[in-house]
Amino acid sequence: MAQTVRDIIKGAMRRNGALGSGNDPGAAEIADGLTAYNNLVRGFHGNIIGTPLFPVTLAASLTGEPGGHYMCALTAIATLTLPANPKMGARVAYSDMKANFATYNLTVNPNSRLIAGAASNLTISANSATAKYWFNNETGWVLEADATIDADCVYPAEAAGYLPDMLAVHFLSEFGGEVRPDVVARAVEGREVFARVFGRAGRNQANAPLTMTRPAA
Repeated sequence: MAQTVRDIIKGAMRRNGALGSGNDPGAAEIADGLTAYNNLVRGFHGNIIGTPLFPVTLAASLTGEPGGHYMCALTAIATLTLPANPKMGARVAYSDMKANFATYNLTVNPNSRLIAGAASNLTISANSATAKYWFNNETGWVLEADATIDADCVYPAEAAGYLPDMLAVHFLSEFGGEVRPDVVARAVEGREVFARVFGRAGRNQANAPLTMTRPAA
């Protein structure tokens, strides 16, 4: 059974002594914990999960590359086909630069993978829409977005098991306090495991687009 974000937050609070065994945190503590969790994992993307995104103009249908942030300037409907053989942690994004997706829809074709849990194409029809996705070998393309408290953890189990320790250490920068040395050691190990699981690839490993300028995110 997948652990939820609430489970991870409670585990972190127990590790730093803020929550006793068998107790549940209050609403304020949960809200603070969720903020800290999202701050922690948001920093993974473009760092230990995939590369920073690079802006690439999209004016007509094309097949995307890992690392591409497709800046859409559409004058007709178009399709962004996602990479055929993405690596674990590969990232891709799109943004409506002309605020006209309602007129010229963008279709996102996941290329025989799941995207946000669905096998079908996505049709984007909201003006100024923007989204980022990362690739999980087990679940396909996952939307990069802040988690809700009872959502299942989106990261593979072999890495996610370290998140309570990593979050307990992260709490220090948010709220102060102390953690045991063994928790710190597991947090460091966890970062190494995330890097190994996602195997961040560089430009020479085709995990960045061929056309690159300044990082977008």
